[in-house]
Amino acid sequence: VQRRPLTRALRVAGVLEADNVRKTIIGAPAPGRIDAVHVASVGVDVEQGEALATFYSPDLTFQTRRYIFRDRLPDKTDEFGPNPFKNAHPSRHELAHPTPLRGQPAQDPFYNDLLAPLAGTVIERAVFDGQYVAEGDRLFTIVDCSVLWFRFDVYEQQLAWVEPGQRLE
Repeated sequence: VQRRPLTRALRVAGVLEADNVRKTIIGAPAPGRIDAVHVASVGVDVEQGEALATFYSPDLTFQTRRYIFRDRLPDKTDEFGPNPFKNAHPSRHELAHPTPLRGQPAQDPFYNDLLAPLAGTVIERAVFDGQYVAEGDRLFTIVDCSVLWFRFDVYEQQLAWVEPGQRLE
């Protein structure tokens, strides 16, 4: 007879999931056309601020110009309501750009780069060169895989072997 710690290997099947706080879905900020996709495939790592695609959209350019012009007006209410950018820096218009953009002034002003809002791995790429998109269409999903959740099921008779905070292999 020996005294030693009682251990047991419990094998379970499960799924690794991204932490929702470290996941972002990039949608089309306006109707337009994806002129060039810079992400070769799913599984590519991207850095924050890296161009994901070149986006052609006259609507986005006109909308941005309208907000910039409106930002320069004195604070007053007009038919569109109060100026939402009254205290904003002139080069930062968050409501006009739900997805980060970088303009290409040397070229046509209707072209913008869609930028990665966080560093991570592209797990979904729903667009191709030349594809037309509507405002809000899902284009990319990026996940920072530094924190993952392991979701699994355990039978009732195995619950005694599982504790919160227990290490997994």
